[in-house]
Amino acid sequence: MTAILEHANLTVTDPEATAAWMQKAFGWRVRWVGTTQSGTRAVHVGTDSAYLALFSPEPGSKAAIERYKTIGGMNHLGIVVDDLDATEAAVRDAG
Repeated sequence: MTAILEHANLTVTDPEATAAWMQKAFGWRVRWVGTTQSGTRAVHVGTDSAYLALFSPEPGSKAAIERYKTIGGMNHLGIVVDDLDATEAAVRDAG
């Protein structure tokens, strides 16, 4: 059996700004932009084979740091690159 990660779903403060940074840093593209069933904004950004689903928090949600300390969540993402030096430079340039 082969299992491939197709996407991960992350809640971020500003999906559009986060997607723009990822496009600049990694050369990814926006695959979809829209509104979730709960009425918040969402952006899918990535490659043809995998992407990150970036969602905005629902109004009235707890602060990210509070949720992180009490609920847990994503600690990091591992991204495989073919040129570490160039990627580090692109990430620095993207802010």
